[in-house]
Amino acid sequence: MHRISHASERLSFVELTETFDINGMPTEYPECLVFEQDGDGLISYVSVFIKRPGGEPRVEGGRAGQRQRGTA
Repeated sequence: MHRISHASERLSFVELTETFDINGMPTEYPECLVFEQDGDGLISYVSVFIKRPGGEPRVEGGRAGQRQRGTA
């Protein structure tokens, strides 16, 4: 895990990197997981977002392909 962010009492984000074996080569995929909790504090919903560093942004003005240190 690289970072855990608590956006509110019920919403948290986790940034991590998973490694998969692709054609015999370990390949890293950075991800962002979003966890929503119910009123009892139990996880009620999970979203998984795969990042594409170095790729072209899907929207004009996007910076998905540019990693900038020190920015949110």
